[in-house]
Amino acid sequence: MLSIAELRTDWKIFRQTMRDSTLKEALVDSAEYIRIRRHERRERFDERFGTETNGIVGLADIDGIGPHLEEASHYLPTRKQEFDRMMATVGEIDHTEHVFVDLGCGKGRVVLLAAEQPYKKVIGVDFSPTFIGQAKENVERYTGPMATREIELLAIDAVDFVVPPENLIVYLFSPFGPPVFDTVMRNLVAATKTRKQKITIVYYSPDYDDVVREAGFTLVAQGKGDHWPWSIYSVGE
Repeated sequence: MLSIAELRTDWKIFRQTMRDSTLKEALVDSAEYIRIRRHERRERFDERFGTETNGIVGLADIDGIGPHLEEASHYLPTRKQEFDRMMATVGEIDHTEHVFVDLGCGKGRVVLLAAEQPYKKVIGVDFSPTFIGQAKENVERYTGPMATREIELLAIDAVDFVVPPENLIVYLFSPFGPPVFDTVMRNLVAATKTRKQKITIVYYSPDYDDVVREAGFTLVAQGKGDHWPWSIYSVGE
């Protein structure tokens, strides 16, 4: 059964979602949030690893740097099972030759999951200083396996993110609306025009596939999880 606090959060999120969606879409999303909570309680990620990444945070309760608060999305964590499925779709890579970037990292769960592999570096980006503070605490407290030695967490607007020169795996869980998304995608593509670099996008709940394609990415794979589908894109070489 949902707590009073969870019901209040769901009601606020439902009202916010209705501003940009149809009633049917808002109801479908609300049902998925309830299912996610059930999975979270069963899988006990935070209880197992000493972290605090759980919970759904509505847009009205998120602080943010920069002018794009209206383009932000609600926070909810990615389940480990879903993340592992998406990364399996990416295929075999040399982790030591890639930097992993989570744009819209929230409290840092995907940063922790990615760091289980020996990436050259894992970067989490979020425009909320509060989320970045929580993510840093979670990195310190995490008791799970960690093979990546360098983790960087940045409290900045995604449009201001400086694209690293290495091959990248960029994770996106529907973090922002089309105007910001378009700028971020074009920044990534532009980086590959001036140097030899491959960027792979792992896009969970892909609401704006058209924006990714129009920026210059090529669709290479798709999949369907327990809650939402995902798309894998790449650009560069």
